Amino acid sequence: MSTELIQVSARFPPQLGQYLAENSLPEDNETLQDRVRQAALYFMEKLQEIQTMVAEFAPVWDNQEVAGQFKKGKHALLAALKVTHACFAPCQTRFSAEGIQRARVNAELNLQKQGSSAGPRTMVVPKGISHPELYRQLLTWREEASVRNGVTVFEVVPNATLREIVACSPTDKRGLLDLPGIGKKWLSRYGDELLAMIHKYRQEHQIESLPGRSSDGSSVTVRTKRDGSIKSDPSQTKQTSFAMYRSGKSISEIAADRQPVPSTIAGHLAHFVAIGEIAVSDLVAPEKVAKIREYFVANPEATLSESKADFGDKYDYGELRLVSSHVESQRSRGE
Repeated sequence: MSTELIQVSARFPPQLGQYLAENSLPEDNETLQDRVRQAALYFMEKLQEIQTMVAEFAPVWDNQEVAGQFKKGKHALLAALKVTHACFAPCQTRFSAEGIQRARVNAELNLQKQGSSAGPRTMVVPKGISHPELYRQLLTWREEASVRNGVTVFEVVPNATLREIVACSPTDKRGLLDLPGIGKKWLSRYGDELLAMIHKYRQEHQIESLPGRSSDGSSVTVRTKRDGSIKSDPSQTKQTSFAMYRSGKSISEIAADRQPVPSTIAGHLAHFVAIGEIAVSDLVAPEKVAKIREYFVANPEATLSESKADFGDKYDYGELRLVSSHVESQRSRGE
């Protein structure tokens, strides 16, 4: 297609020179008007094909800097193609310099509006988020990180993990590793800057910064550090999930009512498993408890992400978290 376009384009300038050499204005030259109409129909079709090809072209780059530059260049090329395509549109009926200029300005304004409106769509904060300002800050950071590294925002961190980060607001790397969807490679790339953002948010809002606590002061893990000690001060949000569980609702039913993902509710109930208020076998099938418990006993330093990967996604994060809390509780009591 590129060879054909070059050949067709090369034939037009000599003809255009002949038309412009005539005494009449281009707008009044009917022969030229007819030629431009034909050209508009032809080039609009070809430009649409090129736009589709460019949009679908998505090579994989090993070098993240090159990937980022490619992404920016691709966006710029698509924008130029859209503007050019728009300029041909009025020529389908009748060519005029004023019409083309108006079409160009309108196309550029539309692109600007699309660019500005893309931000708010990305920055939508789900209902029930305890700290919407922190969530918005993390969304902005995720957008910038995706451009910087040449990946999609969901490759930086998926929405479910983002909600977990805000809900738990971990203050150390161990706390991050305990969250679903976060592994050591991710932690090495993004951990420091993410923790710095959380720390800054806590300082600005005078929120007590304690390991293992969420931004509303609630404990989000049954360990204070890595010594296996158990927290005994559940937050109100955990108490609410516990009360709903005691009323006969399952984890999935509680999650449906309260909006968090089921693994978050499992995290709430894990506290009560740790202090003996709930038997882990009431929440996780006994045969699963046995397998998972065996793993955590043999691998006491394993994170939830590592255990999930080792099991090949055989168990979900909620099950792993509940049994992990059970094992930590037993370990703290010397069992």
